[in-house]
Amino acid sequence: SAFTSSLLRNKRVAVHVRDVDRYGRLVSRVQVDETDLSVALVTEGLAWHYTQYSDDPVLARAEAQARAAKIGLWSQSSPVPPWEFRRGAISTETGVSDEGLLHGNRRSKVFHRPGCRNYGCRNCTVTFDSADDALAAGFRPAGDCHRVR
Repeated sequence: SAFTSSLLRNKRVAVHVRDVDRYGRLVSRVQVDETDLSVALVTEGLAWHYTQYSDDPVLARAEAQARAAKIGLWSQSSPVPPWEFRRGAISTETGVSDEGLLHGNRRSKVFHRPGCRNYGCRNCTVTFDSADDALAAGFRPAGDCHRVR
C-alpha cells in the first residue's frame, strides 16, 4: 500500500473499465499520468500476473522481469500465489521433484512434476529437465503439485 499511495497520492487518476467479472466487480486498469498502476505493481514484484484470467503480454513481461531480477515477492525462495494461499495450499518448499521430466502447460504457464494429477494435461506440451529450468522460463509450480503442510 505504501508503493501505491506514493504513486497516487494527491493525483488525478483515470480508471479504464475493461470487463465485469462473474461477481459483478469491475475489471479495470488505473492510470496516473503515463503510468499504468497494474504494470507498475507487477514490475516492482508487488503483485502477480494472474494468468488464469489474463493473457496481457505487458503484464507477462513485467512479471518475467521482476522474477529475473528477484525483486519484491520474487526475492522469496518459494512465493505462494494468493489464490493458492487462500485455498490452503501453503507449501514449505516448491514441492516439485527434479526427478523425471517436468511437463509445462503452455497456456497457464504452470509446470507439473511426475505424480501430479495434471501431469498429462492436454496443454502440457513443454518439457523441462528441472524446476529451475521451468522457473527460468517463466513457469511456476502447479498448485496441485505443492506439498501442503
